[in-house]
Amino acid sequence: MIALFGFMAVALGGLFWRSLTWLLFGPNADDFVVQRHGVSVRSPSAELAPFDRTAARSARNLILVACHSITVGESLEGVDVRDDRWMLVDYQKHASMPQAFTGHIRKGIELALEDPHALVIFSGGQTRLHAGPKSEANSYFFVADHFGWWSSRAAKEVRPRAALEEYSTDSLENLLFSLCRFHELSGSYPKHVTVVGYTFKQERFRDLHRAALRYPLESFRYVGVDPDTNAFRARLPQLEFFESTASLAPFREDPYGCHSEVLRTKRVDRNPFSRQPGFILSCPEISTLLRYCERKLYPVGELPWDS
Repeated sequence: MIALFGFMAVALGGLFWRSLTWLLFGPNADDFVVQRHGVSVRSPSAELAPFDRTAARSARNLILVACHSITVGESLEGVDVRDDRWMLVDYQKHASMPQAFTGHIRKGIELALEDPHALVIFSGGQTRLHAGPKSEANSYFFVADHFGWWSSRAAKEVRPRAALEEYSTDSLENLLFSLCRFHELSGSYPKHVTVVGYTFKQERFRDLHRAALRYPLESFRYVGVDPDTNAFRARLPQLEFFESTASLAPFREDPYGCHSEVLRTKRVDRNPFSRQPGFILSCPEISTLLRYCERKLYPVGELPWDS
């Protein structure tokens, strides 16, 4: 009898809460969010739609979310604010990086909601030895799952158009390999590319990597998203210095990252499991670009997007 009353109390409590949220938020109560640590968080109980191959085959545009870290542990509670939920290097610590990563994921999802013909690709490989065989892209995808994609609409409409690129070890490979991954899923190359990342990396992606891959500027957009926190603003000068000296300068001299000791070392260090992608086979139209290692830019007129 006591158990029966307990069951009824739980059921009535759930019904009361459901009715209250419906009264407060109307028929869209399924999209009810709460504020936690200044971030809108949706219950992950939303229905998560599976990948839709048909939608992927009809995709025309790419939304690339460049990944920067790997989650650690089984729990994702606090993953949007807690450093200890991520495998961070020293310069990423105490700088609101969890807010940045989550902000990039969410912006990519928001952009995909605006474009039903876009594929979202989270790009980043298995870059940390101590994280084990777990990729940055995988981590970002399941952070989105943790937050229910921030709305039931996104869980149903964007998740079926979201995929992973799990081999890239630097930003040039983020862009190049994601173009190939898009081709693997859709059978074509994107008509338009949007990259989501830190604002200070815009020059690297837009002016260096895009140009190195000869992707047309008029079909390319970079969306910078930074956390609005004092911790990030305090770290920004250091990040911009690293960007200038360790990324922009070497990529200007070595657009494909084949000769610079700095760039080559990064790729080796960020590939601790010695993984090799098969994009030369799955993207034969750009196989020569995938192999290209000259200091001068790739010749015009030989790539699928040249036309």
